[in-house]
Parts: sequence; C-alpha cells; structure tokens
Amino acid sequence: KRCLCRRLPIFYKDYATSQDKTAKLWNAETGAMLKIFRPPIGEGSEGMLYGGAITPDAKIVAVGGWTGYEWEKTNSIYFFDAAKNTILQRINGLPNVINDIEFSQDGKYMVVCMGAKSGIRIYKIPEYANFTNIELLKSFTYGADTYNAVFDNTGRLATVSFDGKIRLYSKTFDLLKEIETTAGKEPFSIAFSPDGTLIAVGYNDSYKIEVRDGKTLALLYEPDITTANTLASRLENVCFSYDGNYLLAGCYFSKYENSKWWRQIRVWKNKGKGDYSDYPAGLNSIMDIKPMPDNSFIYASSNPEIGRIKINGTKIFYKSSETNAYNANDKTHFKVNNDASIIEVTPFGGDAMSFSVLDRTLTQTTSKTTTELESFKESHSGIKVTDWKATYYPKINSKSTSFLKTNETSFSVDIANDAKKIIFGTNWYITCVNTSGEKLWTVSSSGAAFAVNISANNKIVTAAIGDGTIRWYSMTDGTLLLSLYLNPDNKRWILWTKSGYYDCSIGAEDLIGWHINNGAAKEASYYSASKFKSVYYRPDIIVKILETLDEAKAIELCNITSNKKNTETDITKMLPPTVKILSPDEGFTTNSNTVSLKYSITSPNNKPITSVKIMVDGRTTVTNKGLVESFDSEATTNITIPSANCKISVIAGNEFGFSEEAILNIVWTGKSISQTEVADILKPNLYVLAVGVSKYDKKEYILEYAAKDAKDFSEKIALQKGGLYNNVNIKLLTDADATKDNILDGLDWIQKETTSRDVAMIYIGGHGVNDATGVFYYLPVNADVDYMKRSCLMYSDIQNTVSSIAGKVILFVDACHSGNVFGTTTKNIDVNAFVNELANAENGAIVFTSSTGKQYSQESSEWQNGAFTEALLKGISGEADYNKTGIITVKYLDAYIANKVKELTKGTQAPTTIIPKSVPDFPIIIVK
Repeated sequence: KRCLCRRLPIFYKDYATSQDKTAKLWNAETGAMLKIFRPPIGEGSEGMLYGGAITPDAKIVAVGGWTGYEWEKTNSIYFFDAAKNTILQRINGLPNVINDIEFSQDGKYMVVCMGAKSGIRIYKIPEYANFTNIELLKSFTYGADTYNAVFDNTGRLATVSFDGKIRLYSKTFDLLKEIETTAGKEPFSIAFSPDGTLIAVGYNDSYKIEVRDGKTLALLYEPDITTANTLASRLENVCFSYDGNYLLAGCYFSKYENSKWWRQIRVWKNKGKGDYSDYPAGLNSIMDIKPMPDNSFIYASSNPEIGRIKINGTKIFYKSSETNAYNANDKTHFKVNNDASIIEVTPFGGDAMSFSVLDRTLTQTTSKTTTELESFKESHSGIKVTDWKATYYPKINSKSTSFLKTNETSFSVDIANDAKKIIFGTNWYITCVNTSGEKLWTVSSSGAAFAVNISANNKIVTAAIGDGTIRWYSMTDGTLLLSLYLNPDNKRWILWTKSGYYDCSIGAEDLIGWHINNGAAKEASYYSASKFKSVYYRPDIIVKILETLDEAKAIELCNITSNKKNTETDITKMLPPTVKILSPDEGFTTNSNTVSLKYSITSPNNKPITSVKIMVDGRTTVTNKGLVESFDSEATTNITIPSANCKISVIAGNEFGFSEEAILNIVWTGKSISQTEVADILKPNLYVLAVGVSKYDKKEYILEYAAKDAKDFSEKIALQKGGLYNNVNIKLLTDADATKDNILDGLDWIQKETTSRDVAMIYIGGHGVNDATGVFYYLPVNADVDYMKRSCLMYSDIQNTVSSIAGKVILFVDACHSGNVFGTTTKNIDVNAFVNELANAENGAIVFTSSTGKQYSQESSEWQNGAFTEALLKGISGEADYNKTGIITVKYLDAYIANKVKELTKGTQAPTTIIPKSVPDFPIIIVK
C-alpha cells in the first residue's frame, strides 16, 4: 500500500545525475505523498540518491547514491524508520556510487548495485527490533557499472552489468550461471516472472528486449518492438505483471497525444509473446516500473512523475512533476536580454514563459516579449564550437578540447559577444574557457546544465539546470548570483541569492528551504524559507544583485537605503522547533470521534518551547501558551475529530517562530455522510466583515467601485442564510464608516463572535501600499500615506485577528489598485508578503487575492465592479458550481475566479488563492 520514489536520475549512457537529494514515500492507493526522507547532503553531487527500496512490511526505507563520499571517500546507505522518519542505521565503506537497492521478497536480504567495477554487495537484514545487526554476506566485483538486480520468490538473485553479463545466483548466493549478452553490451534492467521461470532483460545500448529461461538463462524470445525499434526510443526498463501473464517495458519511447509527447509503457500479452498495447505514462523517461497485486503497475519518470495504471490502460492516479524539465534538444528555447534581467524558457512539454528579475513578474510569452531576447551561439565572430551535444570532447574550431573530467558530458554551449570566452554546461559543472579551450573557471552545478546563455553585455551567464532551476552566474569568476525556481503551475516562483535572501510570488514561500545536517549518521532537518522571513525576505536585495554583481555590495546598499541594521544570519542560531507525530500512523482509520495523539517536540539550541497548537482541518482545537515544559518533550492528548476524513496538524513555537507543521491524515470508517448532509447537520453561522473604500478623504486616492464591491459582496453572501449557514451576520464598513478605528472594532467583533464550528469571511477592498521597508498597509477612508503608522491599518492587525479566530477563515483581498497617486513616498504595491503571512500554517487562513505581486487590480464601468469582485459575485451566484451538485467548494470557487478574471482582463490580471495544506477542501456556498 506504500511505494518509495526517489526523484529518479536522468541517464545518459552509463552516467546519471539526480534532480533531488530526497526520497519520498507515497500512498500507493491514492498517490498521496506521505513523507520526505532527508539524509545528510553536501555540495555538488554529495547526497544525490540513485537507489531506494522499502521492506515488504513497509517498516524500513533504504536509500543511497552519491552519499557520504565527500567527507569519507566511501559511500553510505541510510536506513530510515518509515513511520518515525528517523535514521536507524547507516552502512558506510561502500567503494562506489550506489545505483540500485533491492530487498528480497521475504525482507531478509538486500542487494546493492554499484558503479564502476564495484559490482554488488549482499546483506542479511535483521528483524526490525534488532535492526542494527546488519550483516554483509557476500561481495562480487564486476567488470563495469551495475544498475539493477532482482530476487525471485524463492530467494534466488539475478543481476545485469555493463560488462555485458547476466548472472544468476542461488538463494545462498552462489553463482549458478553467467552468460554474455547478445542483444547489446550494456544490459540495464532485469526482472523475474512471478514463478521464476522467466527473466526479462532491457538494454541501454540496444532497443531489443529479451526474455530468457529463468534457470538456464537461454534466450527464449524477443517481444515485438515495432515503432520502438531505435536506440532513441528504446524500452530499457522491464517488469512482469503480478500474475505473470503480461510483460511491461518503458523508457524513451513516446507518442504525440493530447498536444504533448508522452513516454509510453508497452504491455505485451502472453508474457511478452503476444500482442501489445501502449499506454501514455509520463513526459520524460520512464525509469522504473513495479507490479501491484491487482495486476496494475506503478511507475516513475525522470521528470519526475509517478503514476499507477491498470493493465488495461486505465489510470488510477497520476502525479505530475513538481519541477520543470529544461532538457530539450533545441537549446534556442532558453533566451536572455542584454543584461540578463529578463529570461525566457520553454519547459519540456510546456509553454514558453518569461520572467523579469527587476519586476519579479512571470508571464506567458508572446511574440512581442521575445524581440529583445537572444538564444545561445555555437558560431560567432570566427569561433565555431562543434561536437558539443552529449559528448566528452567538444571541439573549438575543429580542435578537440580536453578540459572535461573523465565521464563528464557536455550538454550546452554559448559564445560571448566579445568572442573571447566560451561557456560549456555539462552534467556536473558550468565551465568557462578561452577560445583555445583553456579553462578559466569552473563551478559545480546542482544538476545537468541543459542550456547556457551569456548576456549580451558579457557580464552574466545564465543556465537552465536539471534540478528545475534557472541560475545566474558572474561571467568574471562563476560566482553564483541568483537562483530561480518556476513551479510548473506557471503561477508560483521564488528567486533567491546564494546566502538565502529571497523574493517570491503568493503561495511560493515554502518551495525552498534550509537543509541542516545533523551528522553523518543522523537524518537532516529541514526548514522552509518562510521560517526566516524576518531576516531573509528581502526583495530589495534581489533588485540590486544584477546591478552590483556582488551580493555583499547589494546587501550594504539596501541596508543603507532602508535604514536596516545587520542582523544575525547564522541559520543554526535561530531555528524554530521540530515536531513529529509518533502515533497513530499515517492513514490511521477510525470510527471514533476521539483520537489519541502522541507527538514529540525538539527545540534546537535548548530554546524553551513557548506554544503548541494542535489543529483539525486547519483550525486550532488545543492551544498551550507560555512556557511549555522544556526544549525537548513528548506528549499525548485526546483530539476530537469530525465524522469524516480529516487532517490533524501540530505546530510548536519558540522565540524564533513556529515549526513546520506535522500533519496526520485520518481516514473515517464510521457512518459516511455527504457534503450536503454535513451542511444540513452542522449548520454553522457565517460572520462577515466587509470593508471597501472608494471616496477617500484625499481626493487623489479616490476609486470607482471598491465600496460598491464590498456592498455587493455583502448582499450576495447574505442570501446564504438558511442554506449552508444557520445565520449570516454581516458588518459592512464602506467609505465614511471605514475609519481605522471602525475597522479595528470590526476585527475585534469577528474574532469574538466566531466559534470553532462557524465560518468567518473578511473582505477588504480599496488601496493597499507598502512602506519603505516593504510592510503592507491597508488604507482606511482617512488614510494619509505620509503618516502611515498613525492613519493606516498595518497588516499585523489583520494577521493577529485571523490567527485568533476559532472557526474556518476565508479572506478576500482586493487592495492592489493603482498606486501612482501616492508619488514617491512608498514603494510599488506588492501584496505577496502580506498574503503569504496570512496563509502560514499557524494562521491557517484561506486567502483569495485579486492580483499577484505588483499587478494592479482593475475595475470597469462595464462591470460596475472590480474584475475580481465581478468574478467572485458570479462564482458564488452559481457559476462556480462546476459539477452541478448545488455546492460550491473553496477549490471550485478558486478555479472559477482565476478563469473569469483572466477572461475579463484579457490575461493582464492574475488572481491567486492560497489554501494551507492542513486545510481540506470544503463547501462554502449552496446554490439556491
């Protein structure tokens, strides 16, 4: 019921680079991600995971790869307790990189496949209670890299190696048979049929697939590979179905379906002798396939994606990649402008996107936005680079170079405008050479540099990396300046410096974080970037980086401008607590409304725990404030849950802030009730605070429809009385009534009135501005931006209210109208930090915002409303009821508003919604 997935490597020939240094545990029934395992990591390749496996009883996870080599010059395997996510044991001293790990079907043995000539090692695995007593049984060296091994149901072991041999061992691991391969010299994958009578083999250097006798290894037959009979379309990863009647294979073979090239998994009937069917699986190479007891199969791609498909091709689930792939053969998809402040990139299988560093805006590219951008050059001013695509020895003016390391592969190139320097991107490094091929500098890359581009001013080199990031480097010495992650949803992005200063879009603050090693044999800690926002959220520094080309200078200039003092930046000295739920296990099933919850809290640096929040579906049920025991404690408490599937989360705080939330998904097995029945039974009250200002005291601030927006929303939501809500209580503050004092009183009112079973909605329309330090303020009717603290409403007043409301909280923020009227006393309007703060786990609010970043919200006489409110009103009137069930949930409303605002504004305004991961989707409107 669980499957382990590493972010699988992208293979070129016999070398691999991984896109991540984590392993993830997934629910094999639903595709839900359960846990992330974090072994110690280091710079460059250190910590890349190429092999992973889970024991048959799902108690232990083993991972390895390029692990431990940087500090011990040998490699390690880490064994995690799957439930507690702690490292139980580490095996070190392995002579080479770990390519594959497999447990025997009874869980008593483990085989490890290694790189170069290191071959395999076989270990005896003790029972969980005695797990530290892992015994090395046998070790076999081979003639080349080894990528796969497999146990059969009796305990026999079969392996393949790039030395061109297939080997079969007895259940006591004595060599029974060894043969030379015939279809190719690099057998890559191997699979037993369930009864052990057949062995299938896939190749890295051949498009053929073989089925051999499970005892003699004699070739029996080759499955039909029609249309997949080229090396570029080979199906090198093989497995049998659970019942043994089907053979499956996948890797590079693709077909164009639904406007995309989909990698296929081919399924042959009659154990590979019969007809076949091809099923679209992923957008990149299929790296592994495993059979399931119902005869479906689970697979993973190098994009990375995971999915589960029935043997007839029906998809059970599909989880798309969390990173963009930039490994297209056509490198012209990656372009930059003169100073590299604007980049354009087309992810594999996606749309072209443009990102501006100075404006921090992400937009879909049109022909108008590309005119000043240039792609790479392989020939320029008498310099011509050839043989640079996937080779070891690129040529400059027909002369072979020798600057690449052994097995280092060139993937990309660009020539500087002044024709004095050339940049090469490889699987490991980004390297600058002169026109004679002499190395000037080289820096490690966090993944394969699939595309590189030098700015026309010759100052910056940009690179599209295999880990899904775009990077900016100094052309002088290769110093890393900026890194950008674009989420595949084409909405969220985060941009950061080498030291960790960052800016981000709404909902993107937790897409990166700090990995803290806790020793070579202990699991690492992880803290999302948002935990240190008071120090590291610095959009001003981001702007200065490309101007100064020096992070230290950018920080100095920005601190002077904003009157900020140097603050503590050592992450290890300001860590929040870590929380783990010890019991019950993830996916716990119950028909009781009471759950006994056991959890642990650890606060680094012996800092006392100051608060603990336990929440159900995002709302606090238990709060402990003040000094909570010590800096390291365990506790057990009974939690009341609803008669439905729900999420329990635990958050702890110390003087530096709140922990990452520990989340437990509870599966309800009692009497099931529909969403409609839930609404009828619970009948919560709805409390609404609606604020909108059009007629400001200062005439230059005046808007057309902000007050009308708030009034129209109030009238429309009032119709929900007697439907989803027992009663609807509204406090409407518009124009003259929307003073700072009245708004503060309104916030007090909604906080006091809303109980744990109620819903609170806060609507804010009008102007919002940021002060010189980036702090967001809402402008009441009597606001004066020259005296913000006295006359404007600080975001923290709203945040404090939201975090204290007992029931579910939904905010609608339409406070990003044109800021040109404010002159130079403020910075451009940027709502991102304000919205991200409201949606933090400890606040637990669902936030709908009219626009993102520095976009201005639009209003029009055609709608007699702002675009956002026009969409909101139509959505809650029934147009967001996509399934025609009469119920509109949060996610349905989100989808409707996003599409409607895009339609109304012709794509120039992008509303955004943040739903905390601890808050499940729930109904908010019943259509009357």
